[in-house]
Amino acid sequence: MHSHLRHRGAESSTHLKVNYNDQMPLVAGLHWKDTSKAMFRNWEGNERSKGIICCRMQCRVCVCLYAWPSARVTVSVLSPGMFNMDTPWLYMYTTHKLSQPQRHTYQLTSELTARKWLTVRSLVLEGYYRDRSKDREARLHLYAPAVTYLKAVGWVMVAKQGLKASCTISSVWSPALRGDLSLENSKQGRTLQLASSYGKHNLSLTAGLTTLDKNLRKRMVMMKMTLSEPKSPSMELELEGGVEELRKDKQIYQKRALLLLRQPFQNFLQSFLLQETFTVDLHKGLYILESKAHLYSNRDIIHTLTLGYQQPSPFVCSSLTHPFSYDVIPPDSEVCVTMFSNQTQREVRGSVRIGKKDRLTFLGQIQLNPSNLPQHRVKVRANLTHLLQVRQILSEGH
Repeated sequence: MHSHLRHRGAESSTHLKVNYNDQMPLVAGLHWKDTSKAMFRNWEGNERSKGIICCRMQCRVCVCLYAWPSARVTVSVLSPGMFNMDTPWLYMYTTHKLSQPQRHTYQLTSELTARKWLTVRSLVLEGYYRDRSKDREARLHLYAPAVTYLKAVGWVMVAKQGLKASCTISSVWSPALRGDLSLENSKQGRTLQLASSYGKHNLSLTAGLTTLDKNLRKRMVMMKMTLSEPKSPSMELELEGGVEELRKDKQIYQKRALLLLRQPFQNFLQSFLLQETFTVDLHKGLYILESKAHLYSNRDIIHTLTLGYQQPSPFVCSSLTHPFSYDVIPPDSEVCVTMFSNQTQREVRGSVRIGKKDRLTFLGQIQLNPSNLPQHRVKVRANLTHLLQVRQILSEGH
């Protein structure tokens, strides 16, 4: 075994020989060289025997490695590199090169050739990477002289008001895949766009948030997805939503929300519009929530929920209007419940109206004697009217 070292210049060499039964199954050498230049390193292995590295069976129980003349192994960073190996079973030859042609730009080239047990003819891998403050790009290419196995390209660009990115992957085993992304940000809103294609199939998605009023009184959200295939019509799924402040003053506050859905599937509702309007009337003491659903063929379902909070008679009403048959739910109905209370009386009134006619009314009363009287007396009265039949129940208790 022999070793050589230099302190300055960083040059080192090591030589190893193994002698077994008057034979040398292994001869190896290592040489390290540092030129002290920036971004440069070199590693070499050099054999002073008669050929390239090979493997031979020197005894019955072991496989030995023997180095023939000019066996050379070179690996370098930012300089060409080579690896060469020849054995009875496999021959392999590779070259590598990593370079920096410009600032923030790197290129890699690697080539592989193999024979005997594995056959590879001039398989080349090329890589490219560029990194700037707001722009990045990467490319990868794997090919042989007769075929391209893999090709991938991607880039990202960042700006003050948005971001854009794209990626493409194609291979010999699958159709090409492509994806594009765009994100924009402005004072009026934000927009996101996605586009993807796989072979002959295309898919696009667009989403956006728009502020139509500087005081944030109206916002709109939109999403649209389109799928297209060869020899068939494209399918679109659209979803829109919005919130709008209609009125705001000392007496009335009103806000409206909108949701629109369109979809191409036949088994479900293809068009659906939902509108919610919320109103606060401080002058009349009312909370009103109106829900309107537009289905198809100008058919609307309207539900209104009204809550009155003024004392001494708070009430709640629920009305429903729809275009369907009368079998399950009446097409025009309203249910109201009113409560009244004071020191001597509790009262609950209820009514059900169908087609603007009272079909059911209910009245319940509880009367209490004034607290200054020596005797306690409770009077309960109930009045129920159903359709054209009138039933009255009167009970008194002492």
